[in-house]
Amino acid sequence: MTMSELEELGFKVVKSYEHDNFVTQRRKRGCMTIETTWDNNKGYRVYQDMVIDKTHIEEPRKEFVKSLVEILCR
Repeated sequence: MTMSELEELGFKVVKSYEHDNFVTQRRKRGCMTIETTWDNNKGYRVYQDMVIDKTHIEEPRKEFVKSLVEILCR
């Protein structure tokens, strides 16, 4: 998912940091947190994961996240 798609779904940035040549951004909405890391030199996303409370989901698809937003963030 892109940063703009997460923003459209109401996810807000809670932390952003740089490490080596990577940038990581953590966004949160309700009990859901999505963390995205991209290569700052090459300009593309290298990893994205999602945590629901303490349940960890790697590489969540947009449709899945949209469904959870509708269910969990009413």
